[in-house]
Amino acid sequence: MTDGGTPGLMPAAFIGHGNPMNALEVNRYTQAWRAFGESVPRPRAILVVSAHLYINARDHSESESPTSDG
Repeated sequence: MTDGGTPGLMPAAFIGHGNPMNALEVNRYTQAWRAFGESVPRPRAILVVSAHLYINARDHSESESPTSDG
């Protein structure tokens, strides 16, 4: 890392859902997230935590090309 951080550790990032149109538009938020993504190494894994879904079970996905359909 060039910012003096501990080598090998990835930064934690909070991504709030905000306006759903941010997935489609180019604006200051999407530009900032693109710049962030280009400034960090490609992660080996991504952990997503949501407080908006509850099921009485645990689940995980191990896929090279995961889908977002559950």
